[in-house]
Amino acid sequence: MQASISRLKERQNICVVYDNFDYQETIGSNSVIHHFTTGKVFCGRDIPSGGLKQDMLHNDVHLKIDDIMSANGNPYDHVQAQISKYLIFDAIALLFQRRFVIHIDSRVDDLGEYLTIEMPRLEILPPEETYSVNLGPIYTGESTIAGNYDVLKNIFLEQLSFDRESDFSRDSFPCLVTYLPFRVCAQLYLSEEKRRPHMKGLSG
Repeated sequence: MQASISRLKERQNICVVYDNFDYQETIGSNSVIHHFTTGKVFCGRDIPSGGLKQDMLHNDVHLKIDDIMSANGNPYDHVQAQISKYLIFDAIALLFQRRFVIHIDSRVDDLGEYLTIEMPRLEILPPEETYSVNLGPIYTGESTIAGNYDVLKNIFLEQLSFDRESDFSRDSFPCLVTYLPFRVCAQLYLSEEKRRPHMKGLSG
C-alpha cells in the first residue's frame, strides 16, 4: 500500500481529500474520544496538462460576492425553475401517494406547458473510471490549525514522500476537506502567509 501511495507523486493531476472521524473508546465507566483522519488520493479529470502551478494563483485578484452570484449558471433560469418543480413534487410525494403526484403532473401550468417531476439533466459526462488510492492511517484530527498542518505533513511528506524543499517550489496540489469552519480556513490562510517560505504549496 505504501509503495503505491508514494508512486502517486509522479502523477501531475493528483487531488487529496481528507476528513476527520472520532472514535469513542469505553472501558468500564470511562470513555475516551480519539480523533483521527482518513483520506484518499485520486487523479483529477480537469487538471491541465503539466499540473497546477504556484504562479497560477493570484492573491491580488479579489473575488467579490457579485462575481459568484452573477457567474454563468448561478442566476435563476429555466433550469433552476425545473429543479424547484422537482423538489416541490418530491416533497408532495413524501406526504401523499404517488398517484396524487401523477394527477398533478397531468395538469399544465400558466404557460400551457406540462409540468415535470424529473430532475433536469445537463451535460452528462460519459462514465469514466477514476483512479484512486486510500491513504494510510493518520493518527491526528484536522479540526484545529495545528491538526491540519500535521495532517498535510503526514499526507505529502510522509505518505506521498514529497521533498519539502524542492517539490513545492512550483507545483500546487488541491486538497478537499468535507467540512472546515470558515474561521479555521481564514486562520490557516493567514498562518500560511506568515510561514510561506517554509509551507508554500502545502495548503490546498
